[in-house]
This record gives sequence, C-alpha cells and structure tokens, in this order.
Amino acid sequence: MLTKTDLDSANVDDNSADSFKKPKLVTNEVSAANRIKNKFNQEIKSSSEYKDKTLFVGNLPISVSKDKIKKHFKKYGAIDSLRIRGIAVADIKTSKKVAALKKEFHPDRNSVCAFIRFKESEDAKKAEAENGVLFYDHHLRVQFCESDAKPDESKAVFIGNLPFTAEDEELWDLFKICGPISHVRIVRDGRTGIGKGFGYVNFKDSDSVQFALERETFTLKDRELRVSLCEANRAKKQSVCISKYKIVYLHKMLLSIFVITLWRN
Repeated sequence: MLTKTDLDSANVDDNSADSFKKPKLVTNEVSAANRIKNKFNQEIKSSSEYKDKTLFVGNLPISVSKDKIKKHFKKYGAIDSLRIRGIAVADIKTSKKVAALKKEFHPDRNSVCAFIRFKESEDAKKAEAENGVLFYDHHLRVQFCESDAKPDESKAVFIGNLPFTAEDEELWDLFKICGPISHVRIVRDGRTGIGKGFGYVNFKDSDSVQFALERETFTLKDRELRVSLCEANRAKKQSVCISKYKIVYLHKMLLSIFVITLWRN
C-alpha cells in the first residue's frame, strides 16, 4: 500500500543511483493507485447514472434468445444494453459464460434473469408494466434493480421446504388459487444458480395472504411446503393481538371496579 513515507522517499539526492530508481517505482505505484481510484469513481458514477434506467427482469425462459427479449421490451423505448444473469450450469467447474455459449445448462432449471438498461429513464419506468406479464409461458418479475422501495410484506408469504430445483413458475401455478399474484421470488445460490430451499410469494392484496395460510397443504415435487407470514407481517399481527388483549383486560378491570362500587353502596 502506498504511504506518505513512500512519497517522501521520492525526494532524495539525484546523484545517488538508488535515489534514481525509487522515484520511478513510487511514480508507478501512484499511477496504479490513481487508475484504481479513477476506475472505482467511474463505477460509482455509472451506477448512479444508470440505476434509474436499469430494470431487473426475473423468470425469463432459458430457451428464449436475447433478441426476442429485446424485441419484447423495445416497444417501451431504445435499449442500451441487455445482460443475461442467473445461469445454473450443468457442471460447476464450467464458467457461466462458457455454459451460456455452449448452452450447457442445469437440466432441472428452465429460467434465468436479465438486466435491461434503457437509454431513457422514462422508458424504463414504462417497462415496469411488464411485471406479472406472461412471456413464453413465464410470468415475469420486473423491477428497478436498485429500487429503494421495499416490498409490502403484509401482502407476502414465506415459503419454506422448497425443492432446490423449484422454479418461480411452479409457485405461480400453486398459489394463484389464493388470489392475484404480484411476483414470486425463489432465493438461489449466486454461484450455482440452484435454490436454497425457500422463497416468497407476493400477492396484490392482503386477503390472499390469509387464504394461503388457511389452506391445509401445498405440495411441490413430493415435498409439503411450509407457508408462513413474513417477519414484519408476523410482528404486526402480534402487536394487534397484544393491543386487543390489553383492551379486553382493561374492559374487564373497569367492569369489576364498577360492580364492586355498586355492591359497597
């Protein structure tokens, strides 16, 4: 790491052979440090500039080409770039880039995700309308990739005991009976692209959550799924229950005081 001492050591007698070499070494280090700093600053700038133009698109069919995806989204405006991500490879030793070129995908996975960057932020905003749209038999999940807005957990359920090879579309098919779905998200390993055994179903209204909780069982690939409230929603319901208990307790206490007062009189 470059320090102030290193920089000070550059200011030495030019008549020395050693002193002739050191400034060059330090200069190279300074240049390298500056290049890294400039690259980092450029990445931050790019991220800031493009975050309102870039959409995350999940549950894309793995068999659909980039050209077809672009054709579907370009009706909203000019597209600057499209990057496919979330590929599950057949062999963990194979890089995702090579697997994509050779089309050597995991046999139990049929979806990927993508980042689509529009030239104009207004066009990206319009393209959000594709969330939940059926695209080659897959319901898309579309949102800004750096959105500050958190999903409404009062309209979501947590799904546990999922098969590791479960697909988003399978959860859509299972839970659509409970009500209109906003989006589905299965949490996957970033390295392998295989599921971690849990995910979330976000509905368009909170009544659907209650319906999902009251159903006896949901089974996927011979596994009985565990359906429960999300943490924030559970805490909210517990708070409501405690408040109701306090009201009932207070009512009973006041009634007892009233009865005792009448009896004494």
